Amino acid sequence: MTSPEAREVLIDKERFLIAGAPAEPREAGLVDFYAENLARYQGEPRTTFSQVFLSEKPQDPAALLKTLNLGGTIRSDEFWLGRSFPGYGDSMVRGIFGQNFVTALKAAPQDRWIGPLQSARGWHFVRVESREAARRRSYAMVRDQVRQDFMNAQTSTAIDGAVARLKEKYDVVED
Repeated sequence: MTSPEAREVLIDKERFLIAGAPAEPREAGLVDFYAENLARYQGEPRTTFSQVFLSEKPQDPAALLKTLNLGGTIRSDEFWLGRSFPGYGDSMVRGIFGQNFVTALKAAPQDRWIGPLQSARGWHFVRVESREAARRRSYAMVRDQVRQDFMNAQTSTAIDGAVARLKEKYDVVED
């Protein structure tokens, strides 16, 4: 085990020794924690869009864009995820296409082709079909996450209290 790994193991062991295993929370406590931390459980904006993919940079992108916006079709390549992206969250789009793609989708007019947008995979003509604003996820949807967050908060509170008590007695240096 290397020094950083050994250090992490020791830190985890000390955290457990100080805080112990948190008690299983009661449902009412979880609901209260959820209500007090609503911002944590905010979903992300979602976009439904279609794309036409080209693996090579198009020779005449303006002509291709005009054809698409007039309702025509253009010769394209297969994209591993297809043409339609229904209700994709920003983080999913970012993971597939990159942040510049997310930014372009947010600025794009609805029901109008834009592009080509470059990604690591190639070139994309894109049409935004609909957008859904970010909204809070219901307690039922995030209960497991709320439970984990609640238990982490309990552990942190116990550790903070123990460190504060040690600081009263000793000169404590924290990394």
